[in-house]
Amino acid sequence: MDFSQIDWKNWREWVDEPDVVVLVAFVMFVNGLFSFLSLFFISAPYGRFSSSASKGWGPKVNAKVAWMVMESPSAIIFAVCWIRAALEQDSNTKNLSSKILGGMFLLHYINRAFIYPLRTRGGNPMPISVMMMAWIFCISNGFLQGQTVSRFIPAQLWEKNVSSLMNVLDLNDLGSLPVDQLSDLLRFFSGVLLFFIGLGINIHSDSILISLRDPINPSYKIPFGGMFKYVSGANYFGEMVEWVGFAVACGVEGPRSSVEPLKTFSVFFWPALVFAIFTFCNLAPRARSYHQWYLNKFKE
Repeated sequence: MDFSQIDWKNWREWVDEPDVVVLVAFVMFVNGLFSFLSLFFISAPYGRFSSSASKGWGPKVNAKVAWMVMESPSAIIFAVCWIRAALEQDSNTKNLSSKILGGMFLLHYINRAFIYPLRTRGGNPMPISVMMMAWIFCISNGFLQGQTVSRFIPAQLWEKNVSSLMNVLDLNDLGSLPVDQLSDLLRFFSGVLLFFIGLGINIHSDSILISLRDPINPSYKIPFGGMFKYVSGANYFGEMVEWVGFAVACGVEGPRSSVEPLKTFSVFFWPALVFAIFTFCNLAPRARSYHQWYLNKFKE
């Protein structure tokens, strides 16, 4: 595909092209590496770092509003991609695995964009520049994962002989599966299990943090319980586990580009893996900053 020959004004011409989807994944991958390096030197000015590092980042937005605005495009764009594909006769949206993957993605972002902000109490305003950067990312990621799950991930090997979740629970049926299909099924549902473990850690950790927040006296306290017993950024750890699980469940399938270097990139970095890598690059330095912040503030 020659990118110079695309009529970019006619979105229907390019939006479903594998090369375009891979290009979005490549940009996200590079952006993730850049974020990983820069966040060791700059603390993103939101949350507990809002007041200390927010000069020059623009006017601030109410925290609840900011979370809803910046996170909601992931769910909305993903749903639009899914619906567009579902209206076509031969669509991956009819596959059981795609339905499960789509449900996992939407479950996370419905919680993150709509439920979580309503649960929070107080919270420091967020600079509009930070909100807009996250908004742009969520648009691109909703498009990337939505197109991939609905169009570029074919039926899993195990779906040849397993057509429903009831079949998955029937050990007699599973025992008759060929080895390659059985290993594929174990890989898929191991990823699903890992995703829900991460989701549980993320939501439980958020609940602990929310319970510590006093709107009248908004001072920070050390969180205890759950995964906070082991890591300072338990909520971030849970989210990283989620998307690793999602990547495992998706397998190595995804769009393949015909243009170098995107062609080579698409073989080794499928969209769900790119998202998992970006999540780590964005949240791991943030978790490190939180840990150092706790050490500095609560020296005892």
